[in-house]
Amino acid sequence: MDLEVILQAWEKHFFAKQYSDVKLDNIANDLGIKKPSLYYYFTNKRDYYIKTLKYSMKKYIVALREIIEEDNLESFIWWYLDYPSKHQNLFAIAAQKWYGDDREINGTIEVGKQVIDTEVSAFLKKFGMEPITMYLVCQLLDKLALENCIDGYCLEYNIHDLTTELTKLVRKK
Repeated sequence: MDLEVILQAWEKHFFAKQYSDVKLDNIANDLGIKKPSLYYYFTNKRDYYIKTLKYSMKKYIVALREIIEEDNLESFIWWYLDYPSKHQNLFAIAAQKWYGDDREINGTIEVGKQVIDTEVSAFLKKFGMEPITMYLVCQLLDKLALENCIDGYCLEYNIHDLTTELTKLVRKK
């Protein structure tokens, strides 16, 4: 069985449930394999979580770089708010919401966040923002993303409206 298919199944389950609620039996059933087959690639559930988090982080960073390459501020803001839930990306949610007690998990999240922060800052700098404005915009985006933008809405606000307002804010001189 292809490792990426296995990691996709794990990501789906880890995204939808708390770590303790994810069961190897359910993953094996989804994949149509026997539970012992899961141990071919990894030693335990924690190992699967870390590998899945890294896999998810790589997907997130690739998608981030793709949206940044478009050089469209409005598209970037929309993507930043919508991507985590639309693509059920484990890393995006872990980076926004959850830090466990595990040093390796926290280290993985921190490495990814540093890459993201660097990429986002470089992108926003193109729009002539002062460092404090960039900081405030990034904090606001993180806060909105933390609120789980789902189906086009963050809290009571439509993502389109938020994107329009944030774009105006960033482009104000």
